[in-house]
Amino acid sequence: MRNPRSGSPSGVTAGVGPLCSDVTEEPLPGTAKAGGLILALEHSRNWGRDILDGEALGRELTGRIKRYLKAYRAQLQFIRRPGRPGQQESGSIVLFIADATAEPPTLERMELTGPEDLLTVDLSAPGSVPGAVRVDHPLLLVCTHGKRDRCCAVKGRPLAGGLHRKYPEEVRESSHTKGHRFAPSMILLPWNYSFGTLDLDGASAMLDDVLAGRLPVAGNRGRGPLDP
Repeated sequence: MRNPRSGSPSGVTAGVGPLCSDVTEEPLPGTAKAGGLILALEHSRNWGRDILDGEALGRELTGRIKRYLKAYRAQLQFIRRPGRPGQQESGSIVLFIADATAEPPTLERMELTGPEDLLTVDLSAPGSVPGAVRVDHPLLLVCTHGKRDRCCAVKGRPLAGGLHRKYPEEVRESSHTKGHRFAPSMILLPWNYSFGTLDLDGASAMLDDVLAGRLPVAGNRGRGPLDP
């Protein structure tokens, strides 16, 4: 496997100047994004700087969703398929529900007609959510949230596109995953492991390990349900 700190694929950062992820020397362990219940909701465009700042969904709906997430102690990520197809709207959107605190962790999938339908989803029993079906494969969220930090756009988008061609069902672009200084920054569901600094070869090897039932160590920043 290539050195996980070897950077992004050749040419990805050309012409954009130094990036935070090119110069950081901070160790990876203990920097994972905290959380046990993660919702990954398809939203094709306009994530704003923060997906819950009111720009993406409007102030009224955003306020209701914030209260909903607080009630269930859940976290929300926006996701989409990489490339142009991911920015095209369709008649329905997909919601993934990951419970990283379950033993074993669970991942479920359901279709909604729009983001407002999220408020009707009963999360009182993750793993057995009414209307949802179990997913038997992992889901890797690659941060491409350029409005939050350009590191994630410059390094995350090419990585997400490259991975998606090999793993079309297992990889999505994602809003901020915490840790743009480790870009490309990733979250692996349902376990809520955070990863960083992996290039295309390293991230592919990591997913191959996961699909074979092995715990990847390279690039691993820790697991969300655990403290640093």
